[in-house]
Amino acid sequence: MSKRERFPEYIAQKAFKRQHGLCAMCGKTLVKSHRKPSLKGAWQPHHVNGDSKDHRLANCACLCLNPPERCHLEAHDGDYGCDTILASTFFDYWNG
Repeated sequence: MSKRERFPEYIAQKAFKRQHGLCAMCGKTLVKSHRKPSLKGAWQPHHVNGDSKDHRLANCACLCLNPPERCHLEAHDGDYGCDTILASTFFDYWNG
């Protein structure tokens, strides 16, 4: 597997704003500045189509990192090495 590329920060922030600060999968409130799993409300941007080189806003979903949901891990089928493809319709809180 090739090295995963990260979203440019401005795209991640636009997705955060589009989702009104909510996890796209579970609706949990996210904290804009919390990107490390040890912080409450932590989140990471997720490549919806599994292509880590596709940095379009339409391919970015902000997903929570904290238990009990851990939606970002769930989106990868429990393995961050897995590039699971999910349709944006899978995300109930895509637009907040």
